[in-house]
Amino acid sequence: MNRVSPAILRFLATSAIALAVPLTALAQTASAPASSPEHRGHPGEPAVMHMLRGLDLTESQRSQIKALADSQREAVRTGMQKVRELRRSLHEQAFADKYDAAAASAKADQLARAEADLARLTTENMQKIYALLTPDQQAKLKERLSRHEEHEQRQPSGPRHDHRSK
Repeated sequence: MNRVSPAILRFLATSAIALAVPLTALAQTASAPASSPEHRGHPGEPAVMHMLRGLDLTESQRSQIKALADSQREAVRTGMQKVRELRRSLHEQAFADKYDAAAASAKADQLARAEADLARLTTENMQKIYALLTPDQQAKLKERLSRHEEHEQRQPSGPRHDHRSK
């Protein structure tokens, strides 16, 4: 079996992290209380709808997006669980009494592949949602995402400090 280049694995891992926000939105369940900060929507509504607010979706679009989120929920959950388990396993390697570099490398490769699979699933799901939008809605969404990216770039990088604890 061919080994995957470390540069590709790093790229895939970075891509997975970049796609984590919409993935998390798709993975939210209707069981989240309306008052919970992670739901931010109406009860029974997929959290991805938060990203689509203000686009004046039709009822048909809303129901299609909800059906898509519902149909993919289990696959997303399974992928997220696999990533969590692999991260936990890699963390255990880091703090093992005897470090096994080969085992850690194998776990890191498995983690990168699992994150890449999850990123692909998220990208496919977001593309399906995007395809349900009208050209005007797509333009509004692109503008919103562009403004969000610009805002993120203006934010200082590095660790965030919580000044409340002082």
